[in-house]
Amino acid sequence: PRGSSIEVEARLRAPGPVFELSVADTGTGMTPEVLARCRELFFTTKPSGSGIGLALCERVVSGAGGRMEIDSSEAHGTLVRVFVPVAPPAPAGATDRTATPRAAAGTT
Repeated sequence: PRGSSIEVEARLRAPGPVFELSVADTGTGMTPEVLARCRELFFTTKPSGSGIGLALCERVVSGAGGRMEIDSSEAHGTLVRVFVPVAPPAPAGATDRTATPRAAAGTT
C-alpha cells in the first residue's frame, strides 16, 4: 500500500559459507491462514495474481540446497529470508574434472 517500504539485504554468513537474502516490507502482512498457504503453487489473494512467485522461489532455493523462511503478521509486514549454501572455492591447483575434452570433428 501507499507509504509502505521494502528493504533488501544480502550477506555472506559463516560458517558454511551461506548466502542470505532478506526482503522485508512494511505492508499489510498476511493472516495466519494466508501465511500457511502462501507457498502453495497457484495460491493467490490478488485478483490478477498467478500464485507462482513464492512457490517457484521455494523450489529454486530448495533445489540449490537452501531453505526459505517467511514471517508475517497482519498490519506489520512480511519478512522473507533465503539461505543458500555457497560452494567453497576449489583448492589452488585443482582442476575441473567435470569437463571432458572432445576430439575435433574428423579426427581420431
